[in-house]
Amino acid sequence: VKLPKEVVGDDASSSSGGGTETVAMNSNQKLYEEIRDLNVEGLGSHLGDRAKQIRGSYDTFRANRDASISDIHDFVKQIPSLTRDYKALQTHINVVEQLKKTTDSRQFRERWNTERSILEGEVAYETIEDLICQQIAPMLALRFCSLQSVVSGGIRGQAKFDLLRRTIIHAYGFELLPTLHNLDKAGLFRKKPEQSSSINSMIAGLGGDASSTFAFLRKHLRLIVDDVDPVRPNDVAYVFSGYAPLSVRLVENPWTPQLLANLPGPAFDYRPADFTDRKAFVDLFNKTPNPLFDPQHASSKTAASASSSADPAAAGPRKTPPPPAPPAQKSTTKKTPLVVLIVGGATYAEIAAFRWLNKQPHFPYTVILAATHLLNGTTFVKSLVYEIENKLQRQTPAPSPAAQPPAKAR
Repeated sequence: VKLPKEVVGDDASSSSGGGTETVAMNSNQKLYEEIRDLNVEGLGSHLGDRAKQIRGSYDTFRANRDASISDIHDFVKQIPSLTRDYKALQTHINVVEQLKKTTDSRQFRERWNTERSILEGEVAYETIEDLICQQIAPMLALRFCSLQSVVSGGIRGQAKFDLLRRTIIHAYGFELLPTLHNLDKAGLFRKKPEQSSSINSMIAGLGGDASSTFAFLRKHLRLIVDDVDPVRPNDVAYVFSGYAPLSVRLVENPWTPQLLANLPGPAFDYRPADFTDRKAFVDLFNKTPNPLFDPQHASSKTAASASSSADPAAAGPRKTPPPPAPPAQKSTTKKTPLVVLIVGGATYAEIAAFRWLNKQPHFPYTVILAATHLLNGTTFVKSLVYEIENKLQRQTPAPSPAAQPPAKAR
């Protein structure tokens, strides 16, 4: 990543000059690998402990007045690595100071509290209207409206839905009209549909809120955790300081198949099976009405198989793919790999939550996460923005020299 030189320098407060410097932020850097999945509240204490370790290495050597030649030689060998660790530590401390300026600000806290209250089920229409009238960033306003709509199953009432849309247009201009249409089509910012009484009674009978599918998932998957410790986490909800990502909870919960089957709307059925048994694999494949994997659409290694996949009639009946090879004998410490594919994109917080889950001894899998994109809330909303140019903006002409008042004579 590119960082300002004053942030990368040994003393950010005394560094002068502009420009940027490229700093490696990946798994090859030991310190970054340690802190990349931490909550921002736990960064300070962790970096403080690392600083004490580096200082302790120097203090231990200085305190040993009877050090032998071999001891001195061993310490001299450690000096390059200690210097690199110190420089990396100083850079990350400066970065965290910049992050804390944002996370400790009043605007960030108010935004976090608003999002948290919406996730907990509160209706924040008036708060969202006030924020829009305060001219917050348009992408942030659309995020608030979309979050309220998704959590509540839609904006309740045509009047309130029209009011929010009209407030956005008045605040940011008619250029957002196509974007609002896209959000409506995607089901993110829409009016609450009139559901049938049968679906309402079914969700209510399962212990959920008939007004929202998200409310049902929030309760049964425990998406809100009030007693989470962001510094010493005991739950994946530490990544959002109390909110567990839905994707992680679905993987973590062993009752996910039964839970999803009780939700309204289209769904697909899946169940774990031992594919080392050829008959079980064949039966499951033949019973799948629309399998995600079809040998006729798989990539072929020969031209003949490629031509047959292009012509289903010439390919003949569907062939059953061979079952996977039986797994090797697992040790008591090795976990089973589990591939999770998120279509549409994943956030860095979800990645951190999956990494934390992999480290837990009670979780029987090692999650291998794949996603089509890496995104956040703003980039996700921007992907639905329809760019149009406002050619109706009135350009204020520059004053002509003749129109300027004459200079006063001295």
